[in-house]
Amino acid sequence: MGVAVAIFYTATTSLFLISFERTMLPKAYIAGGLVVYGLGVVTNYVQRKIQFSKLANGLIYFLMLSVTGLLVTYQFSDIKWLIFFLFVWNRVFVFVNGITFWSTASKIFDIQQAKRLYGLISTGEVVSSILSFFSVPLLLQFLATDQLLYIVAVAVVGCIVLMRLIVRRFSRQLSVIKETPKENAETAAADDTSSWRTFLSNPYYLLVFLLAMMPVVGLFFVDFMFAVESKNVFPDKELLAGFLGTFFGFCALLEILIKTVLYNKVISKFGLTLGISLLPITLLFSLGLAVGYGTIYGTTALFFAFIVLSRFFMSSVRKSVNEPSFQVLMQPIPGPERANVQSRIEGGPKALGNIVPGVILLILTSMPFIGTVQIAAFFLLILAGWVYLSMKVQNQYRTVLRATLEKPATGLEPMGDRADPVSAPLPDDGDAYLELAKRVAARKKSTLNYERSSFDFILKLTNSAREHDRVLAAQMLGESGRYYAFRYLMQLINDESTDVKNAALIAAGSVRSAELWPLVIAHLDSERSHEAAAYGLLGSGEGSGRDAMVRELARSFDRASGSPRLQIRLIRLIRQIGGVKATKVLRPAMQHPEAEIRDEVYEALTHLGYRVTLTERSGVAAEIDARIGLLVWVLAAQHDLENYPSDSPIQTTLESEKRKILPKIFTLLSLLPGGQRFDDLCSLLLDNNQETFGYLLEVVNMTLPESWKDKLIPLFEEQPLAEKLKRSAESYPQNQFSPDERLKDIANNHFSRISANLRATALEALAQSGADHTITLAAHAVSPEAVIAETALRALYQQNPGRYRDIRLVMKAQDDTFHLMICQKIEKTEYLTAS
Repeated sequence: MGVAVAIFYTATTSLFLISFERTMLPKAYIAGGLVVYGLGVVTNYVQRKIQFSKLANGLIYFLMLSVTGLLVTYQFSDIKWLIFFLFVWNRVFVFVNGITFWSTASKIFDIQQAKRLYGLISTGEVVSSILSFFSVPLLLQFLATDQLLYIVAVAVVGCIVLMRLIVRRFSRQLSVIKETPKENAETAAADDTSSWRTFLSNPYYLLVFLLAMMPVVGLFFVDFMFAVESKNVFPDKELLAGFLGTFFGFCALLEILIKTVLYNKVISKFGLTLGISLLPITLLFSLGLAVGYGTIYGTTALFFAFIVLSRFFMSSVRKSVNEPSFQVLMQPIPGPERANVQSRIEGGPKALGNIVPGVILLILTSMPFIGTVQIAAFFLLILAGWVYLSMKVQNQYRTVLRATLEKPATGLEPMGDRADPVSAPLPDDGDAYLELAKRVAARKKSTLNYERSSFDFILKLTNSAREHDRVLAAQMLGESGRYYAFRYLMQLINDESTDVKNAALIAAGSVRSAELWPLVIAHLDSERSHEAAAYGLLGSGEGSGRDAMVRELARSFDRASGSPRLQIRLIRLIRQIGGVKATKVLRPAMQHPEAEIRDEVYEALTHLGYRVTLTERSGVAAEIDARIGLLVWVLAAQHDLENYPSDSPIQTTLESEKRKILPKIFTLLSLLPGGQRFDDLCSLLLDNNQETFGYLLEVVNMTLPESWKDKLIPLFEEQPLAEKLKRSAESYPQNQFSPDERLKDIANNHFSRISANLRATALEALAQSGADHTITLAAHAVSPEAVIAETALRALYQQNPGRYRDIRLVMKAQDDTFHLMICQKIEKTEYLTAS
């Protein structure tokens, strides 16, 4: 296609400029727009009836037959107007290229592949353009300008062959029929893209429509000025064709340089905003110089140089940056709709982009006092609007991406290991313990035959020997409104019965007495009563008592330094109660030495909408860096252990570890100034839905702080683990180990960085590797983590009974009851298994 377009454009432009005056250029533009619009209407209708693969092949056949027909007719007749139609047919080439090439690519590649590959795969067109443009001066020594068109026909035949190969290989993706059975014709007529009115009522489609039109408008304005000035400098058709071939050859050289070296870096670094706005910005620069110089000195050689520079930008930047970036804008559109939208874009705005500048230029050129300088000045106004559109479409693109993700997001379960009571987060509405309260209320409802009017009667129930009565007493004390009710609740909170205790703890939330708070807080460390205690504290922390409750919880947090579980529960209660005071008391805990405590504080502050100060930012940045480093370490472990199946315990546990680290990274990113909540995006990343993963990664790329994009985004792209590690090596270098060495590295990792479960799984895999790892197992047999100690001791018991007995004797001599109980459990289990 590159050969065909390059030679066809060079030959027909040279023939046209020599054969017609400049006033015919606008008429040719208008004619081209009408032809493309008509072709677009036909294509839009046909694609609802046949498979896309057949449509693409049909368009290329149409192109070959029409070009060959025009050429043969021109050769055997001397009709000057056939040159006009040949020049107009340049727009048909662009239309067919857009439908066959870009629509085919958009069906085959997802959004991340599109961003990575569009700039690369379209270099084929550029390479062929370079060869074609530079060959024109050489070919003109043997052929006349009009005979170059035979090469075009041969190139289109080559396109047909290649398209058939592509269709054969990707038949599943390309064998799609957009529309509709006949019985659904009325519904189809109301479809969002079935009529121009509904099509343009979609804000995103409207912006894409306008943005698709602007490069075509720009091309014709710049092309007009370039053609007029080139004809003045090169009046001979062979000389003009040679100049055009050489000039566009150099344009193509720069284009391939941009595509292969700069495009991916520009898009990765600055995103689509720069990709779709770079062309109008460069044109503003070059034409601004042209207008400034031309206004003072007229259309001299330097003015022509500025016009040539503008045409240079229009060729190289448009094809290498603008077009691939624009095609990425098509990716969020649902697959079945995308081909329909693509054909509307090719047949609608691009056709209009021919007609609008054609009409404007026709009006301007009809006025004898308006020359190239004035036309350039008028075009500067259009360029300003183009830049505005380029900026605005980026926000709408982000909105469309998020909307694409909304449906899969529905019904997602919270990710990560949140099963145990310590880890389970409190719901945002503070109703974590409503179920318990409902059970207590149901019991109360069944015993309403008791007299409730007398406080003495409630006190009698308090001292009843029946548990049922004491539960009812706790509930009635909470509803009594008596000041001294807290004294009797203290008695019930210390009751031997768990049900009575829990009912009293819940009732404490209604009494709201500060005298009860220390006693209720103490029960947060109880496995049986911590939920009821939290419910009571949440009730006490409502309204005017909120700040006082937060202060009391903060004091308890400082006193509970030896109990991480209690501290975590206190942090979550402070988070639930909220308020300015909550943020104030939590901020100092960001410096806590325990990583799990810091994680809980970060999550609480994120929930409260806090953003770190300048002095706190460096600490949070260091935490983010450490967590990303840990994530890369997990990827390195997965890579070194790739000979283990993906469903093996070690690989499954590593994947689970990765799913725990990621939310912590996004929580920290949310704390940075200007950051936003990443909860939904993080959950969707972990959901690993391949259909929407590319869109999701694009949203993450647009929302992440700039300084962290290069470190985090490559870890989620569709690349082999080795490539991800290579790209992360500069910031997070990793050692490569043998499988056994990597398992030892995991088992010996510091306990605050990874879970005990992962270390235990690594020990188990090490024990099953077949080699002797007695030293490593013995070292972990006395671990304070039960799961690690049990794994190591069990492996020793099975593989090295003598070493196991020696360690057990040492434990007995040291009266190590914790590890001795584990030994007894192992011995009993092994005995039963053997029996």
